[in-house]
Amino acid sequence: MKKILDSVLDNKRLTKDNAIELFLNTTWTEMVQAAHQKRVQLNGEKYASYTVFKTLNYTNICKINCNYCGFKYSEDSKDAFVLSLQEIEEIAKDCKANNINQVLFQGGVNPNLTLDYYLECLNIFNKKYNLHVRGFSPVEFIEFAKKIFNIKISDLINKFKTAGLGSVPGSSAEIMTPEMRKFLSPHKPSAQLWCETMKNIADANLQSSSSMIIGSNETVTDIVQHLDYIRTLQDKTGHINSFILWTWQKQTNFPVRHVSGVEYLKTLAFCRLYLDNIKHIEVSVLGLGKEIGEIALNCGADDISSVVINEQVLNSKGLTTIQESEELIKQAGYIPLLRDFNYKKKESP
Repeated sequence: MKKILDSVLDNKRLTKDNAIELFLNTTWTEMVQAAHQKRVQLNGEKYASYTVFKTLNYTNICKINCNYCGFKYSEDSKDAFVLSLQEIEEIAKDCKANNINQVLFQGGVNPNLTLDYYLECLNIFNKKYNLHVRGFSPVEFIEFAKKIFNIKISDLINKFKTAGLGSVPGSSAEIMTPEMRKFLSPHKPSAQLWCETMKNIADANLQSSSSMIIGSNETVTDIVQHLDYIRTLQDKTGHINSFILWTWQKQTNFPVRHVSGVEYLKTLAFCRLYLDNIKHIEVSVLGLGKEIGEIALNCGADDISSVVINEQVLNSKGLTTIQESEELIKQAGYIPLLRDFNYKKKESP
């Protein structure tokens, strides 16, 4: 395995076959050591970054019905909600008053909301209060365009951008092999359509991120194929700034398994080695906690993807203040850099 690792550190690309062999036959310590060297090659050894944003879920009504999701409700449920435009404006005001300049704007696929609702939300956040909106997902764009508003996906994306959309998270991916799509979210679009929509996002000159979630019944082959979808897409577009590895949290009766710290760090390191064309790897401090977050900065990751304010979908184990974020980064041996969603960085305040 040393020969494969050395070739990766010599900027040779991992093939899918070599990647599977590497994952199965390399210890986690060997993997993270190599990934840290790759992290230093790409990002240096002086800094680690963090960001600050507010998560805003505008509705929990969703028609997709993914097997694992505990956030969705039907429109007739007593727990269902849609934020009004007045509530949206109050949230925007509060962000501005508290020096929060970024909003992650996502929700369920609610067939009852109008195009004007989304455009006005974006206008309030961006045009009225000058907040960067990272919003929606490829799946939301596909469902909105094809099944609700009956327009081209590219036209919808451009309408949202004109209204104030600043970037798009590459979420709703989980693991996109056909077998895992069928198991996790059989009503979501295929990997091909997800990637095509990400290409539309790039064509609109909107930057994005990417992700993967482990902890169900995925195989190493599933992991490699999922990463290959993302790497191939990045070869075509160059618009993906970062990749984050998540683990499943139990929300329903859907079976999830415990992912140990060792498994998470080995997989994170493997992602760093495979995704040679994505500069930044984020550790999910929100999902894994501070201890894993600190270690991960020396296992291939260069960003902690925090501070997250008002997380509603996941049980947060993350950081709630800038001070906490900076302390974690310093404890890991780095100088903190504050960044925005698109990885424009500045010295910490």
